[in-house]
Amino acid sequence: MINILTVIPELLRQSKQLSFSDRQLTVCLGTNELAVHHLREEHSVFPFVRQINAVMAEFPTFTNYLYTTYNTVEHDVNFQDRGVMVLGSGMYQIGSSVEFDWCIVHVT
Repeated sequence: MINILTVIPELLRQSKQLSFSDRQLTVCLGTNELAVHHLREEHSVFPFVRQINAVMAEFPTFTNYLYTTYNTVEHDVNFQDRGVMVLGSGMYQIGSSVEFDWCIVHVT
């Protein structure tokens, strides 16, 4: 078992960038999810909000399709206004737009 207090912040960040969940990290660290969450907060390891580029970078565009990732260093959007957030249930993949659109239509 690893002592949770000695976890190197960069190792924690890399684990999240490799898609390890907090639950998976609990097994590696021999602790619980709350302790891993507090460890991430202590070391400022948070996901960032990015936009899905719907036109494959052919030209600059703004979309409301957002996702979170640990593989960047800043948000793509500014959260000054209040709005509605639709939470998905999994990764956004190429070809999954039908399911994504179905979710959006059934939320309204």
